[in-house]
Amino acid sequence: MLGRRLGRRGLQGFSRGSAELRDGGWIAEIEVRPDADEAAIRAAAGPIAVRFTQVGPVITERYESPATDNERAFRALTLRGTMMHLAALQGTLRRASTADNCDFLVEGSAGRVVRVILRPKHRIGPASGAVVLDAAGQPFASAGDSVFCVGGFLPESHLEGERMPFSAGELRVFE
Repeated sequence: MLGRRLGRRGLQGFSRGSAELRDGGWIAEIEVRPDADEAAIRAAAGPIAVRFTQVGPVITERYESPATDNERAFRALTLRGTMMHLAALQGTLRRASTADNCDFLVEGSAGRVVRVILRPKHRIGPASGAVVLDAAGQPFASAGDSVFCVGGFLPESHLEGERMPFSAGELRVFE
């Protein structure tokens, strides 16, 4: 319930938290990153007392995974240091237009197209090259690649009247 309250108020910079009853009152233990507004988090949590633990900043990690008996080889951009919603999206990567209001599109096997916002630090490539570049500016994913995204649908990340975009904390590109 506390996490939903912080989310509704649009507060950021917290990694995870819990609350428990101690000595007859509630206390929340919340992990915060350097960009957290502790005063705003404390105010939103009230009347629950809050104890903060500092954690490192959110970072993006690029890695490669070789093929196994059960999975094809892939490369991934993944977000470390934050919670991820556990939903998945699989399909073919497509370049988004400015009007799509997202980073890229993923077209599923049934032809359904989902708008995707990529949370790791990255850049969208020029129209003539790769769709996604990593934080160092190296090509990472191109239109037509078979991709798998891990994340979730975040209602606060869309415009009124639009379908919610998928907020990906990890992008895998299969070889």
